[in-house]
Amino acid sequence: MREVDYAVRAYQWRYDKEAELLAHFTACIMNMWAKRRIRGRDLYRPANNAPGKVIDLEKKRREFEEAVRSIGPDAIPVKRGGGKVNG
Repeated sequence: MREVDYAVRAYQWRYDKEAELLAHFTACIMNMWAKRRIRGRDLYRPANNAPGKVIDLEKKRREFEEAVRSIGPDAIPVKRGGGKVNG
């Protein structure tokens, strides 16, 4: 279930980044006709960055280390560039 949770979080992160980019471009276009400056963050704020929410970096580090211990650092060999891994 943890892998599903990580996949969902990654999807939400990618969605938020794309939405922030679109909000920035939209704000740039709107600024041509607006009397006051409009920013991308005025149009879109991701739910993960809600005011008052603090990310516990120590907890995230422990979760990462636990995941590495449980699956091992060499469990999934990765080769940059999209090719097959020889071995």
